[in-house]
Amino acid sequence: MNWQDEYKSKLTTAEDAVRPIKSGDRVHIPLTEPPELLANTLALRKDEVKGVHIDVSAPVAPMPWFNPGYEDSFPVTIWNYASIARLALQEKRLDYIPLAISAAPHVFDSERRPGETKPIDHLLIKVTAPNERGYCSFGHSLWYKQTCVKYAKRIIAEVDDTLPRCFGDTFIHVSQVDAFVENTLKLPTAEEAEAAVSAMEPER
Repeated sequence: MNWQDEYKSKLTTAEDAVRPIKSGDRVHIPLTEPPELLANTLALRKDEVKGVHIDVSAPVAPMPWFNPGYEDSFPVTIWNYASIARLALQEKRLDYIPLAISAAPHVFDSERRPGETKPIDHLLIKVTAPNERGYCSFGHSLWYKQTCVKYAKRIIAEVDDTLPRCFGDTFIHVSQVDAFVENTLKLPTAEEAEAAVSAMEPER
């Protein structure tokens, strides 16, 4: 099977992509470029699952489980920086790990920290569409995503082709991903962006 056919066979809806996530599983969302469609779709299963542990590193977008009422279904641990989840942390509805990026392998590797491992049952990431060789890019922010790929049991990728393709170790092959969900964001026009910025400026 060539990579094009493999990609098509793995292309699915957000609902089907997150359906295998079951109570007690651990889901990891690495920092920056959050797969918002996948996260929001998973959150809709609040009444179906219990104890699905969500590890989110330095969140930059709001997610439903930061709000009250999700604690039993989706207990959340924030890694690295509290960011927009600071209020939930102050209210003690989330846990927090002040983790250095370089220490991530120690958290995932059961041989290094037996009994304290936080496995990745499902990795939720955002990538570009595949290039001519079948490689998707993580975009301009790599951090420890390759480490996550190494330890993840299942990888679900949200495909957003507005992400830039960058040089370096920023690629993942179609064969490494278990499910793809396409969700390319609509970027604002220059006029829309200028209007949004103007709306935020204080009156003089």
